[in-house]
Amino acid sequence: MQDKIYIIHYDKLVERKEHIEKQIKDFTNVEWVLNKNPETLTEAELSLFDSGVSQGSKSLTMKHIETFKRIVKEDIEYGLVFEDDVMLDDNFIEEYEKIKEEFISSDFEICFIGSGCGLKVTKYTGILSDSHHKTRCTDSYIIKKSLCKKLLDIYIEYPNYCVNIDFIMNKWFKDYDIKTCWSFNSIVK
Repeated sequence: MQDKIYIIHYDKLVERKEHIEKQIKDFTNVEWVLNKNPETLTEAELSLFDSGVSQGSKSLTMKHIETFKRIVKEDIEYGLVFEDDVMLDDNFIEEYEKIKEEFISSDFEICFIGSGCGLKVTKYTGILSDSHHKTRCTDSYIIKKSLCKKLLDIYIEYPNYCVNIDFIMNKWFKDYDIKTCWSFNSIVK
């Protein structure tokens, strides 16, 4: 698989890296997002969050923001983003190609391909289903560069976070009318 894959990882979780490396051994274009670990977040970054948000959640949010920055800087038209605890279906590549083809030709800006929290499309409308501004957790998704630019602008405009990244994204998607979709078949667990 040649598409650019960004894997969000906390390098102290060695077993997670070993697990996902086995799954992606045939993928050739992988970039690990290793910075923004809990112990390396700056005071300015920490101040963006309410005190009730865990260090891990703060780190995860900042790693997603860092991923958006990389997609824009590297001028990648769309990126495939994984958190480090995903499990790919056996037929991932074949199913991903079908989803990607429909996604790229659609006006959706982000497509959630995982089964986060067991959320499912309840009515079949095709490979992709409008998710009405909602994430299906942030474990795995395809995102267009144009949306990464928008989210970085929103991040600057709306800098205070009181919840985890998936809830932040839900708010941004609704407030800014961002077109989101879920794949009918979850190809990541």
